[in-house]
Amino acid sequence: MRKRSIAALAVVGIVLILGARMAKAFYEFDIVERNFVWIRTGQTRPAVTAMLGKPNHHLGKCGEILDSPSGCAVEYVYASPFSRWAPEYYIVWFSSEDRVIGATFTTLP
Repeated sequence: MRKRSIAALAVVGIVLILGARMAKAFYEFDIVERNFVWIRTGQTRPAVTAMLGKPNHHLGKCGEILDSPSGCAVEYVYASPFSRWAPEYYIVWFSSEDRVIGATFTTLP
């Protein structure tokens, strides 16, 4: 009886943790979807991070998902929580001066 109670509590705990992680992923992606329209060429990297948060898919070398604009030094990629099955990405490219040089939304086949 006691072993069943412990196992049930463990399962409930795991389900709660997974549910909380999923809720957090959807919440963070909703912020990206709502605020992406405000990204403008010339904005600083800290300004973009303040509006969109840290990238959840990729932060670093340019060209991870799409070809990047010339002069790209750093790329931020924000992926949908369902990106494994329905790839949707918001991408922001930065120059070596940490200024936005381009931003796009893409879906991949």
